[in-house]
Amino acid sequence: MSGLLAITIRERERKPEPRTRPRLTGEIKEGLKFVVGHRALCAIMLGDAIFNLFLVMYQTVLLVFLEREIGLRPFGAGLILSGMGCGALLGALLATRVS
Repeated sequence: MSGLLAITIRERERKPEPRTRPRLTGEIKEGLKFVVGHRALCAIMLGDAIFNLFLVMYQTVLLVFLEREIGLRPFGAGLILSGMGCGALLGALLATRVS
């Protein structure tokens, strides 16, 4: 469908004027300044940062546990982690219906 609609375009798009690329560090500083200045976004950012920190810690300990205590080889641990990912996706899809 997009190909058919693209054929109907009659006018050529003008080339944008060349401009200097902004520095990445400047863009990061600007974004952080905006997020920290906004109360709701700052709370979301901090909550996500703490969640991600503990999630990585949990997953690291889980891999050690699966190998040392359960005796799983890398393939088995990969299957467990893949199953957890599929379960998380299924849970996210069903959350509104269940609630």
